[in-house]
Formats: sequence, structure tokens, C-alpha cells
Amino acid sequence: MSSRDETVPRNPTDPVPRDDEWLAKFVLAESNPSRIDAWVKRTGQRILDEIPELASRPDLPQEIEEAIREHWICFLGQLNQPQMAFTLVPAAERIAHGSAQTSLRLDTLNRMYRIAQNSTWRLRH
Repeated sequence: MSSRDETVPRNPTDPVPRDDEWLAKFVLAESNPSRIDAWVKRTGQRILDEIPELASRPDLPQEIEEAIREHWICFLGQLNQPQMAFTLVPAAERIAHGSAQTSLRLDTLNRMYRIAQNSTWRLRH
């Protein structure tokens, strides 16, 4: 028997136990190329929907999709690890460099990242 009665509600400040089996299944399912493609398309479209002027910049929509893909694959690769670290993937570096060269405002670049991050937390359809 555990040291704690299972009928007692968990204290909201207690750390949530890690479910390694669920994480492994999630990573395996989400690593499927068709699921990655769907993730990339959905996230990229949300960015372009909220900042439509980005679509008129040559190659930028494709570069955004490349960055989303690389970030998602990197995230999935770290998810089963005991600790995660932020990684600025090469495609995101190219967007940042290109933005500086083409006068894409920094607040627009930050907004792109916020939109992508926020779309991650929306319920999946």
C-alpha cells in the first residue's frame, strides 16, 4: 500500500508524475511523417492567417514551414529525455538572418514565434 491514500486529492503544488509510457507512445505517433506534415501545415497556416503580409515575401512561407518542422522534430527528440533544452534550429536561424537583411521587424519575428507557440497549446482537431 502506498504511503498516501489514493482517494485523497493530490496537492496542486505536487509535481505531476512523469508517464514515460504515454510519452513514448506520443512521440512515436507524432513522429509519423504524415502527422509531422499536418502539424507543420496547421502551424504555418496559423502564422500566415495572423500575419498575412508574410505570404508576399519570397520564400518566407516555405522557410517558416522548414523551421516549424525542424523545431517539432527537435522537440519530439528531446521529449523522452530527463531534461529538455531550447534549441534554435538551423531553419529558424536562417529566418532570423534573412529578417535582418530584408528589414522584417523584430516584433513581427517575435509575433511569428508566439503564434506558433500558442497554436501548440490549442486543442487538436
